[in-house]
Amino acid sequence: VNEIQLSFLFFFFQSHNDIFEQVFRECDEHHLHLQSLM
Repeated sequence: VNEIQLSFLFFFFQSHNDIFEQVFRECDEHHLHLQSLM
């Protein structure tokens, strides 16, 4: 992996960070909901 690829990956993750956070939050809430049902 060279520096150009690294910086591209970094840029990609930075720009999609809010999307990932939203997905993780929804998964978390779903998991908590499942736990409360049991």
